[in-house]
Amino acid sequence: MIKLRVFPLFFNIEWKHLGQRLLDAKYNEEEARGFIVTDISDKQIMATYYEKIIYLEIVHHPVRGDFEITREVFFKTDIILFKKICFIVNPSRRFSGLLIFIANKTEAQVSIRDCRFNIPAFCDLGFRLFDEFNVTKVVYKQFNVTDSLKCSAAFSCDNNVFNEIGSVRLNIPAMPSRITFAGIINKTIMKGDISETGLISLSSANIDCFVDFINKNQDSLIIC
Repeated sequence: MIKLRVFPLFFNIEWKHLGQRLLDAKYNEEEARGFIVTDISDKQIMATYYEKIIYLEIVHHPVRGDFEITREVFFKTDIILFKKICFIVNPSRRFSGLLIFIANKTEAQVSIRDCRFNIPAFCDLGFRLFDEFNVTKVVYKQFNVTDSLKCSAAFSCDNNVFNEIGSVRLNIPAMPSRITFAGIINKTIMKGDISETGLISLSSANIDCFVDFINKNQDSLIIC
């Protein structure tokens, strides 16, 4: 599975200058971090951020005694930037360091915020624009059943789960916390999960058409 995290994004710098500064911020051994830009155009920038971490370890050897060894580890993060949103591919906990590095190298103010992903809007678009679109599982976080009773719920079935939920006598929220879906977009089969936090898991390695779909419909799908 490939994981994506989508964020609203703002730079107070012209797009063409942003691209050039990311090109200039290529990886070098002196800083032990930097970008390799793989694609740049008027609408998107694709790049991989590399960061080298050096660990010093003490090894306790029964004959040679204690000695130090050096271990180098590379962390990499793939990013896809559009003018208003960005996608982090397989995000790691070192994501904050990436943002600081971008801000320092571009000399720009970088604003990135958590978002809510509008799952009902995605489903509506999916049924209209995907082929063979189906939602097989939906999860709701804690909600009120009565004034004093709360519950969380997950519903799943082989067909469109929303058709079956209508028969459930619960005050189910309008916004699910997560869905499992499948469909075909641009002749590419897509299966995966989407959460309201903007975390997306996809079974297909070809994520370009899905990313482009989210970008084109961001005004409907991203709630800031």
